[in-house]
Amino acid sequence: MVDEKIIIASSASVALLIAYCFNCLWSAIFYIGLVRLLLFYSSVAHFINKFFIRKRLNLIKRYGDGSYALVTGGANGIGLEYAIQLAEAGFNIIILDLSDELLQKAKEKILEKAPKADVVMKVRNLCEMTKQEHYEEFMDEVKEYDISVLVNNAGVADYHQFHETTPASVSRTIQVNAIAVLGFTRMFYTKFMNREKKGGIINMASGVGLASNSLVPIYPSTKAFVKYLTEGLQEECKGKIDLLYIYPGAVTTSATAFRVAPDSTTPDVIARNALNSLGQDGYNAGYWLHDIFCSQVEAMFYCNRELYRFVEDAAVEKTGLGKDLRNIAKDQDKKNK
Repeated sequence: MVDEKIIIASSASVALLIAYCFNCLWSAIFYIGLVRLLLFYSSVAHFINKFFIRKRLNLIKRYGDGSYALVTGGANGIGLEYAIQLAEAGFNIIILDLSDELLQKAKEKILEKAPKADVVMKVRNLCEMTKQEHYEEFMDEVKEYDISVLVNNAGVADYHQFHETTPASVSRTIQVNAIAVLGFTRMFYTKFMNREKKGGIINMASGVGLASNSLVPIYPSTKAFVKYLTEGLQEECKGKIDLLYIYPGAVTTSATAFRVAPDSTTPDVIARNALNSLGQDGYNAGYWLHDIFCSQVEAMFYCNRELYRFVEDAAVEKTGLGKDLRNIAKDQDKKNK
């Protein structure tokens, strides 16, 4: 017969063990919740500071008085705003775009805002810069200028569904949005690593590059490449090059082909927030509302793909974006004929 005292002691021990486990469990839940709460408050504080409080660094002092900023696709839209704001900050400007006519108009707009800036125009079709020697030739052409900032802004979009794309349109999108970005980044990355002062590189990604897109699969894929390329280089060049990627949502420009989205912003806002982040962040959406929206989209995409697809389909149906993109694709086809 088992001693009654032993049974009582064993029962008490089991009860204490269960109570201890429950206590540990609740403590763990509490501390995990506390950590998550602190992380949330920290992210909110960083968000407010990034978009509404902190000041821009003195970029011309950081990268060198009298130095030049090179902006690809700098004749209009976001690229032109980068050029104007960098000129206002004290930089001389090199703008690269498709034609003399576009560049001349852009130069006049830049000089209206910053009359003391030296504005150099370079005509290039990035679709034709397919080989290493093309970038070497360009570097030789601009070797007389002390270039300290590169803005890889030029980009194109093909709004066809994948089965409607042509090899030429796919090649063009990949060439301009990915290969040219890689080519210029590689050239100036090497140059800036050997430069006495720091250098800065801004690569334009996109909010649609944060998650796969069933409407226009090629364009987001090239922008995802820009994001991961930039992130992959940031640690290696830390302390020598300020490397930043921007991932905006809808931006309203004179070239915007589809109707304005409720959360759209303007090129000057994107350029301003990008330059405010240069040297202080590794990435920025370019607009506070896009930052909130893009972070939710990315979290949804990686945590629950089914929910992401449901929300994507509902948004496309409600806004009519799919129809807009199909109409743009038809217009592109007419222009290319």
